[in-house]
Amino acid sequence: MNEVFVFIFGLILGSFLNVCIYRIPRNESLLYPSSHCPSCGAHIRWFDNIPILSYIILKGICRNCRARISIRYLIVEFFSAVALVLLYERFSFSFLFLKYAIFSYALFVIAFIDIEHLIVPDKIVLPLIALGILFSLPHHILGAVIGAVGGFVLFVLIAVMGKILFKKEALGGGDIKLIAACGAFLGMPGVIITIFLSALLGSIFGVYFIIFKKGKASSQVPYAPFISAAAFLYIFYGEMIVRWYFNA
Repeated sequence: MNEVFVFIFGLILGSFLNVCIYRIPRNESLLYPSSHCPSCGAHIRWFDNIPILSYIILKGICRNCRARISIRYLIVEFFSAVALVLLYERFSFSFLFLKYAIFSYALFVIAFIDIEHLIVPDKIVLPLIALGILFSLPHHILGAVIGAVGGFVLFVLIAVMGKILFKKEALGGGDIKLIAACGAFLGMPGVIITIFLSALLGSIFGVYFIIFKKGKASSQVPYAPFISAAAFLYIFYGEMIVRWYFNA
């Protein structure tokens, strides 16, 4: 029964994440004005703002102007709820549940903003680094600081090497700050596994994009979604991966 309440609460939080994803890159207030159609600006009434259900009933269009509403709203709400249930199953209601729920939701917002705008906002990622260190107090602060600094340095080195080898920017500054935030939450082992998994996920997507979508290798692809997905996977499977590596 707890899972049902957690899922519903996750849907509600997912609705707020959609507000963050839309408004933060546009430097708009998260509180005012109230929810409105991005096309016509019409106020969205409460019965049209029920997570997932309203989108399905309205068939993904605005009741007022009939403009198409991005399916991103549905995706974010659903996976926000699923992620919260998975975290509850893993950590129950605990300090770690709160820590990783905040971290995961920040990753959600960053990933979707990067997909839509090709940016990683400082107003999210910099406080996230500080939060990761605060959550490590008092016993694990050294590991958090080492993870943040280590992740930052590793990605700076990768960025410099990539620019030398490929004559173009390999990683953006936002990606570098994001891996530092991952290090603050996950420690240095988490940074290493996250970098490896993100590179693997990015490579798989890159091959698919080039072969099936007829894209170009030089096309700009947002990297924050792969970092975010890799970090989220580490929360659940990181310890197992580390044990497997050192026992292999």
